[in-house]
Amino acid sequence: MKELVSKLSTNDFTIIRCLLLTANSMFKKYRDQGKTEEIETELVYVVQQFGQPMLQLLRSFYGTLTNAQLCQNEPTIKLIFENINLLLQIFYSLNWVDLPEFFEDNMNDFFGMFHGILKYSNPLVETSSDDTEAGLLDISKSLIIEIVNLYLEKYDEEFAKLLPQFASAIWELLCKASMSVKHDRVRICLLIFFDSDLLHVPFVTQNYFGD
Repeated sequence: MKELVSKLSTNDFTIIRCLLLTANSMFKKYRDQGKTEEIETELVYVVQQFGQPMLQLLRSFYGTLTNAQLCQNEPTIKLIFENINLLLQIFYSLNWVDLPEFFEDNMNDFFGMFHGILKYSNPLVETSSDDTEAGLLDISKSLIIEIVNLYLEKYDEEFAKLLPQFASAIWELLCKASMSVKHDRVRICLLIFFDSDLLHVPFVTQNYFGD
């Protein structure tokens, strides 16, 4: 773990992608685990080692989305989103069993970037009207909605303060999503989101889903 983390300090996006692929494969096992003392102890160690570097990486990649030069370079922006999507998958895995203190303490930071990605648009990582496969940005947005759904299901009290802004952004996605096969994953995630009990509180329904 320490060796993997030490290598993440490189500026080579391709090397980072390879390292994140390894980390993602390692951490996916937590999605099948129950909450036991052994697993919780293991997760504490993993998050202590990987949490801060992960946050720094996400900040770095998110920051590039405002760099006009990088955003217009197709191979680069695609590689950036491949890395972002791996970080989103890792985030989901590390938050599946329980809400680690590190992620709770940095919830505003993480979810602020998630919200920004939901609102982001770039034709180079989106599919055209003729494409049948989801683009990298579509995948990012579906992964973020899956994370939001996980928090609504398991950590609703902690997430409640962030719900209004995400309800608005996700509602916009629903309005824009086509019936194309490429949007199947996004639509499924949206349906799960709108089925959440937390969305039925008066504040949310009156402000976002009323007439």
